[in-house]
Amino acid sequence: MKKKIILALALTFLFSFAISFTTVSAATINVGGTVQLMAEDAQFYGDYIELEPGELPNIGRWRPANRPTGEAHGDNYAYWNINVTAPGTYRIAIYYAKNTNTDPINLQVALGDRNQILLTTEVAGADGNWTTYIDFELGTIDLPAGAQTLILAVDQDSVSNWVLNLRHLTLELVSATAGATETAAAPQATPAPPAAPQPTPPAPPSNLIPRANDNMTVSVAIVLGGLLVTALVVRRKLNA
Repeated sequence: MKKKIILALALTFLFSFAISFTTVSAATINVGGTVQLMAEDAQFYGDYIELEPGELPNIGRWRPANRPTGEAHGDNYAYWNINVTAPGTYRIAIYYAKNTNTDPINLQVALGDRNQILLTTEVAGADGNWTTYIDFELGTIDLPAGAQTLILAVDQDSVSNWVLNLRHLTLELVSATAGATETAAAPQATPAPPAAPQPTPPAPPSNLIPRANDNMTVSVAIVLGGLLVTALVVRRKLNA
């Protein structure tokens, strides 16, 4: 009897432990022609940037590294996993809201690594408040074919109370790479682990700990559920 109980306990615990580490990552977004990278599909580094829900979900509560008051908040940025099926030069624009009373900031677009900056553009306050969105072109960038990580960050020298509210980022192909052939589109349902995109995934500064995500909460819940099932199995065996 004891052997059966121990076996049931071990199998149930191992099952729940294995399931708890099975997480689903954000899907890769195919880029070829014109595509919008939505706020809902972004992932984040830093404690001072997040997805704000609502009728128009947006990236918000975003603070730069430095505030006028002298407070330091470290590096905070958003990134998307993309698969470039049509390499070439892309026009990049943002759909954003920013109170005109806040200081301008320098947005940076990087590829693959936080320090591989392709573009830096000053962005000022929009049309008065935090809910009136406008389109604004940042410039053009060159995207090679294949899996990439596109990063939207703030220049570390920018000083402002808040960055902006971002609804989406638009990529529009304006000039295809000469002689390049389109690569196959990645299935939209296929997950791409945020920690290991190609090329090198974005790495937070050494003094910044990435914010925990909902996967940890799910893992803990599954482990607790497994332990509950184990307890019920043991109780049933003891009462048999």
